[in-house]
Amino acid sequence: MSKMPIESVSSRVFTRRKKWILAVLGVYLFIASFFMFSSGVSFGELFHVIFVGAICLYLTTFELRMFITQKGMVRESKTMLNKKSELLPWDDVSYVTIVKKKGAMTAYFARNESLGWKMKFSEDQSNEVQGVLRLFLSAEKLLEI
Repeated sequence: MSKMPIESVSSRVFTRRKKWILAVLGVYLFIASFFMFSSGVSFGELFHVIFVGAICLYLTTFELRMFITQKGMVRESKTMLNKKSELLPWDDVSYVTIVKKKGAMTAYFARNESLGWKMKFSEDQSNEVQGVLRLFLSAEKLLEI
């Protein structure tokens, strides 16, 4: 059995350095808008500065993780306002299309009645992911391009 869970490279997590840059930029924009407002600039002219500052601070907490577990595929998204976790169980997967391109592998997980998920894996992970897919899915559900 391979090492579970297998995290996809499709996950989006900012590095600590990027989070600090976004936080400093957001705080700077808020402080600058406060000083501009106190010097007589109307709120309508400052709205875009405050809006961009708020987006920067909001993005410091954004994380999107996608991985394969024994229960199925999991997609977790986390921000300062909410945390959401979705599971696509192995039983709901109608088929998986595997595409290998430029040293990476992309797996398209099709659902029974709706669109599925797309997960990208590195070249190092491809053999491990294919082994897990063969373990949990039948051969006719695996399509390789």
